[in-house]
Amino acid sequence: LEMAFCEELSIKKMTLIDTGAKESARNIAIHESQRLALAADPTLIENEEDSGKNGLKAARAIGLLTYRTYDAFEQQQTDTDHRLDDFRAASYIRYQGDKLVKRFHAHNYWHLTKCMDTHDIGRNRGGIENALGQIKIPTTVIGINTDELIPTIEQKFIQQHIPDCSYYEISSEYGHDGFLIETTKIGNIINQQLNKPLINKTITTMVKEITVTELKELFDNKDDFQLIDVREPFETEIATIGGELIPQGQVLNEYLKVSTDKKVVIYCRSGVRSANAIEELQHLNGFDNLYNLKGGILAWADEIDASIQKY
Repeated sequence: LEMAFCEELSIKKMTLIDTGAKESARNIAIHESQRLALAADPTLIENEEDSGKNGLKAARAIGLLTYRTYDAFEQQQTDTDHRLDDFRAASYIRYQGDKLVKRFHAHNYWHLTKCMDTHDIGRNRGGIENALGQIKIPTTVIGINTDELIPTIEQKFIQQHIPDCSYYEISSEYGHDGFLIETTKIGNIINQQLNKPLINKTITTMVKEITVTELKELFDNKDDFQLIDVREPFETEIATIGGELIPQGQVLNEYLKVSTDKKVVIYCRSGVRSANAIEELQHLNGFDNLYNLKGGILAWADEIDASIQKY
């Protein structure tokens, strides 16, 4: 997310995996717990290659508990006998601690947790929502349904506020570690996004538009037009005008659902994603019957139906 501001001109497309816009209070508390474990090792203050190594093992153990789910531990670390000590789960924690000590220094771990605590994309940018709204890079956000460290609510928040953004959610038994393990699922999404044609922002004005007033008039004869919502499914739970749901990231796969003989009105939250979807369809199949709802849900709520919740 920071790179989207620091290197905006160098990035053509961006994928965010298990990402939050600001470090959560829970994660800061986890980091402080890890630093307490580090500080409990009296050798931490020494300037040696293995300074604080026992504290680092303990800090790593705390972190591991946030990376995997209950089910993953049960399936992979449950003992099959009735032992009284040397449990598989305990051995696993010790092994991972020893493994990290061989390639990491406790001082680095301390400072990296401090850096993560400061993560706040909205700092000096007018707040989180305003900062995300400034990002013009086509973005894909991927969440993992079992992630407890950075839950999907944080990824959905990002998707709601970056103008040109698609959200995908994958299922995994591994929790946060799924971003390292579910390479096939994540790779398929990334490949799909990389292969999508870049939308030339200079020609978005060529997309035909329809106003919310004109759309309301069309509702009197629904047989003459098709309404398509290119938002993500969770957004329909917040506000909807109705119509066929085809999330923007699925448009190229679901284009056969788009009518070729009716007037087709496509909408999203504000009109950016729907304009992109229209350009993709035009590029793919030469559709000439597509109209972007000017202003999207926001305009509909302002001008037609004030009972619709704006978001």
